[in-house]
Amino acid sequence: MVGRQPYWAGREIDWRWPDYDDVIAGLTDLAYDRYGLRVEWTIFGDADQMIPAAADRFALVDRFLAMSKGREHKIMHFEIANESWQNGFAGPEGIAQIRALAGHLAGRTAIPVAISDSEGHDCADHLALYKDAGVEIITEHFDRHTGGPLRQWAPVLQPWRLRECAGLPAVASSNEPIGPRSSVASDSDPFRIVAAAVASYLSGVGLYVLHTDAGVWGREPLLSMPDAQAILAGLRAMKGYVPGDLANWSHYRHDAPEGPFVVFAGPARDAVRPDMSQDGPAETLAAVQGERFFAAAFGVVNELRLEARRALEVDVLHPLTGEVLERRTLKAGEVIAPRPLAFVVLRGTFSTRAGAN
Repeated sequence: MVGRQPYWAGREIDWRWPDYDDVIAGLTDLAYDRYGLRVEWTIFGDADQMIPAAADRFALVDRFLAMSKGREHKIMHFEIANESWQNGFAGPEGIAQIRALAGHLAGRTAIPVAISDSEGHDCADHLALYKDAGVEIITEHFDRHTGGPLRQWAPVLQPWRLRECAGLPAVASSNEPIGPRSSVASDSDPFRIVAAAVASYLSGVGLYVLHTDAGVWGREPLLSMPDAQAILAGLRAMKGYVPGDLANWSHYRHDAPEGPFVVFAGPARDAVRPDMSQDGPAETLAAVQGERFFAAAFGVVNELRLEARRALEVDVLHPLTGEVLERRTLKAGEVIAPRPLAFVVLRGTFSTRAGAN
């Protein structure tokens, strides 16, 4: 529910409506039965204004719990509040209450439960909400700042930061990343939007949301958003070439010896470009499962050079279509220089047929 004025004027969602329970049940059924979509239900928005009393908040959580009975397969997960620190759960008391609400719900349903996005982007901010909370998923709003040296590629690579924070739930969602007409900063470049999804999965973040103004407000059709057709076609193709369990593989940055390639930034080995003037990628991420690997280079400037760490067979894919641009068999130490797209996807297997390591 939301109702902060004048922001939501004319679009309020009020938990006191007499048919509120029918509405949330009906929307859940409509999304799944007609369109095959599971819902992420975020229960509280503007809770400071719309539902300030703690007893009412617990009662509303119980209403969602009652609605979910028999609909567990239609609900992807629950999130207790959107950006809780500015929606009624600020400070230590607010954190304690929202953790209690999450524990209350998680203890009564098999549907995964998240608490909220964290107020900041550091590990301590995440742990303040999630450490020992007994929930299954973290719904993070990654930093959309584009003013640093990596510019528009910085938000794409943010999901890796969660890997550096121990003690969080095993499942993570990139829940409000930069997107077409997103607030704070926006991006409608199809390469970077598809790259943001791939970077999430290569970071072990298993869910990615296409975050748009159309999806938040519904003021215009999704297809009227900038570059919408190309973005949706790219995401559709991406679902065809990304392994469905990629988030569960072992994940590595550019300089990890377990990865498939030595990465060059200019003449430097195991390096990425520190600023926008040097050749090479902003980052290269890889995932390995057994003899299979999947990798991507992000924010490539001028050229991409990769040296096989082991004998391998690799396909270079166009990220927006899945087309195989190049297929190579490499011995350890051999170099490949794929077509210099800003975002390059590589998929393959380690192979003794390619020669001795």
